[in-house]
Amino acid sequence: MPLPDADLVVLVDTASIARLGPIGAEHGAWLAARPMVLVDHHATNDAGASLNLVDTGAASTCELLARLFDVMGWALDADAATALLLGVVSDTQSFQTSATRPASLRAAADLIDRGASHQQVVTALHLSLPGATAALVGQALARMQYVDGVAWTVVTEAMFAATATLPEDADEVMYVLQRLDGLRACAVFREHGATTRLSLRSRPPVDVSAVAARLGGGGHRQAAGATLALPPDEAVALVIPALRAAVAAAGAP
Repeated sequence: MPLPDADLVVLVDTASIARLGPIGAEHGAWLAARPMVLVDHHATNDAGASLNLVDTGAASTCELLARLFDVMGWALDADAATALLLGVVSDTQSFQTSATRPASLRAAADLIDRGASHQQVVTALHLSLPGATAALVGQALARMQYVDGVAWTVVTEAMFAATATLPEDADEVMYVLQRLDGLRACAVFREHGATTRLSLRSRPPVDVSAVAARLGGGGHRQAAGATLALPPDEAVALVIPALRAAVAAAGAP
């Protein structure tokens, strides 16, 4: 479908135009013809906009947006503050990521002072898992492999159909893998038509962004991803050796 006419394009939490998927592929010329502002925190950002507001030290893009709105003099109501708090908490995985910094906690506290609902965010992220998603997680964990600190599993379209779940529900699979004792790095391979969507996570000092970048993706040192033009089994055969190599190169935790 055609995009509506606009004088300015604003992208948030996007490392490159290529990460827009079909929108970037189908409307690249339309996007290139307009000034673009990019607000992001990914280390792999290519600074491809007209104005790039990028802070790779920030733990979440919502931290940057909150700062930007303050500079612009925009008042936040409770709903806007709650939305930003959701972004801060979810992107830091409830302040568990290594990118979490004092400014992340201050941003969250400031948003709560402005009326953000902490309980609403906690409920949305941690206390509302659908039963169907739990069934998907169970099927994915049954296929999990865990060798020398590297864990991975495949989530197929047949599994989504059997559990009546959506592709984004596979995020819960990654949430479990990340918690494994002794984990160095993990991968979730999600079948998507003729392609495989890859999600990578790691614990310091393992850098999965470098692995993702070599596969045409990107992200952070401890959280990255890519889309591979391969079926899941072939994607596993390609990625897992690279992930093991990254773990070996990082040395002891």
